[in-house]
Amino acid sequence: MSFKELSPYLAIGIAFLATFMVLGQLTPQHVGDGAEYYALFYAWSDTLRPWMTATSFDSYEGLLSKGEIIALKPREWLETTFAALRLGDTADFNHFWFYSFLAFLVSKLLAIFGIPNGPHQSYLALHFLLLLSVGLMSFHFFRWQGFAAFLIMTLTTPMVWFFDKVHTEIFTYSTVVLSVLLLLRKHYLAGAFV
Repeated sequence: MSFKELSPYLAIGIAFLATFMVLGQLTPQHVGDGAEYYALFYAWSDTLRPWMTATSFDSYEGLLSKGEIIALKPREWLETTFAALRLGDTADFNHFWFYSFLAFLVSKLLAIFGIPNGPHQSYLALHFLLLLSVGLMSFHFFRWQGFAAFLIMTLTTPMVWFFDKVHTEIFTYSTVVLSVLLLLRKHYLAGAFV
């Protein structure tokens, strides 16, 4: 692939990276089920399991004590809200564990490159990778017209508000749009897998 052919992909990547670097400077705020996702990030990080232990709750409490995330739920709230999902010393949440697992994997990838990260930065990097993937795929399949459609659809919907929030909306949106793109190009198996 020549530089001329590669340059649009690089331009899209740089634009997305710049956007998310700006978003990374905003003060994180807790919304909706975000506390559970932050906590599940620690479950993966501490025990490689999708449920909470005392160690994971301690790690979450450490995040809470830093005061870096506005309106983050207290540990006691997390420990008692889902009482029916407690089993001995472990606790579960009725939320999508795969989202937190992906953020955990992203944190490990960032660490390989020596990029300091925590749970919020890992989720933000995951959002960057998800949206970048869909943006690049929309350009790859439908050139600038496809990319413009993706941008308009993304920037004129509530998705913008979720860019820097720990919540599954970006994950869901990205996977659905990516699946539709693949189906439109008759990549049925890949589209079904996504």
